[in-house]
Amino acid sequence: MGEDVYEGRLQTEVKHKLLKTYLTKMGFIVGGKWSSITYIDGFSGPWKSKDPLLKDTSFAIAIDALQEVQRNFLAKGKKIRIRCFFIEKAPAPFKMLKDYVDTYEGSIEISIENKSFEDSLEQVCEFIRQDQETFPFAFIDPTGWTGFPMESLEKLFSSSNNFEAVINLMTGHLHRFVCKKDHPMQPNIEKLFGTDDYIERIKNLSATKKDGDIEEGLVPVYCENLSASLKKFVCTAAILRENKNRMHFRLVFLTQSLRGVTAFKEVEKSTARKYEKKRKENMDKNPTNFLFSEMNESTPHYDNMRKHYLKEAIDLLNNSFAQNQSVLYNDLLYNALKLPFVWESDVKDWIFSNKDNLLITSQIKGKNVSHTKITRGLLDIKNNLILHHQ
Repeated sequence: MGEDVYEGRLQTEVKHKLLKTYLTKMGFIVGGKWSSITYIDGFSGPWKSKDPLLKDTSFAIAIDALQEVQRNFLAKGKKIRIRCFFIEKAPAPFKMLKDYVDTYEGSIEISIENKSFEDSLEQVCEFIRQDQETFPFAFIDPTGWTGFPMESLEKLFSSSNNFEAVINLMTGHLHRFVCKKDHPMQPNIEKLFGTDDYIERIKNLSATKKDGDIEEGLVPVYCENLSASLKKFVCTAAILRENKNRMHFRLVFLTQSLRGVTAFKEVEKSTARKYEKKRKENMDKNPTNFLFSEMNESTPHYDNMRKHYLKEAIDLLNNSFAQNQSVLYNDLLYNALKLPFVWESDVKDWIFSNKDNLLITSQIKGKNVSHTKITRGLLDIKNNLILHHQ
């Protein structure tokens, strides 16, 4: 597949790159414990595919990534079952999806459904429950901004205690009318957030942000509602527009473990840097957009966004000790990683810069042990560390 299939669709390319990289990483982690992985694509398409073999589609990318996981485990003597359920409502894209599946000759079990994702939930949940030893992952990438109701997510996640998902939240459109009470789409927006108090909460939170940015309020409120409803860890990755200094959408990640959060954020880190380099190259082709230094590999807007969220994360870290003298490392880390463009290395850098004012302890065989030397190896979520401000 040539890179030209993504020409004019750089946001789609980075979304697919992030999806493939994380599925591969997740598969190797999950495959060490589980014997089966179930992948759900709620809005499979294909949409705007330019590759004759449909390799630039989410379902083909998922199959490719999961087959790689399966082959690697098989080479080590372990068989991993891979199961996929692809859903597409529109007749023409569904026919293309069906033709692709009908000619597939690999070892993955594939089911398809020509319905909306909401109308397919009973079949999806039953498909997951058919394999009691499976680890489910859902990719929820609807066309347009509406997403689907919170109660549908609750039903989906009720099918398994172990579940991860990536949801595309089209904030680039949603922020324009999410707080307009008289907007005709408000009933759908209320279903999306799952509560009736979201407008007030978004406005209150946005008022504390730079320039009163509505998007900076709606994303945390949506994530808070997801976490409360689904009892999951939630974090986000931000995708910028290809040729404009604006957010396009957020990829919202849900997982049952902090380890999942750190794995996803590492993928975001590597993907964001590569994407921004390409985005800058595209922006540089139009000299009216920016005046760049030739030595830079990122746009000033990206650099400013990174600084903005990093400052917000550092403020969160500092405020944690303003309220409590002792804080769990895992809590500090999770609060920072909820933000886009913030990574575990940033939290470790902050700890190292403040190490003279911190004492780190952990529980080893029921006893509190003080660590006089702070190393990056020590700073790991598995060590159940407590940071004490001195």
